[in-house]
Amino acid sequence: MSAYQPLELGTPGKAACPDQYSQLSTLYCPSAVKLTIQTSLAGVYLTFGTGIGGVQWGVEEPYMPVTGSITRSFDAVRVRNLVAGQAAQVLLIPVPE
Repeated sequence: MSAYQPLELGTPGKAACPDQYSQLSTLYCPSAVKLTIQTSLAGVYLTFGTGIGGVQWGVEEPYMPVTGSITRSFDAVRVRNLVAGQAAQVLLIPVPE
């Protein structure tokens, strides 16, 4: 079991959470089974994806500022601001199987 790098956006010294999905706001984590999420200042959309090499993205899921865990199988996750121009602070930590 190997750990994945967390994705941190919007905090001092880190890039801002974007209004549109980008490589910067996408985390590839094959065979992850849980996501620890911490958001503040504004809401975000998360999209979970499955597949290696050609990710199939699911529907956008809105999250207001929250701290918690989401349990599901996924290979990638991406994040963007819920409202354009209202930058969130985001920390995403995927957990491998």
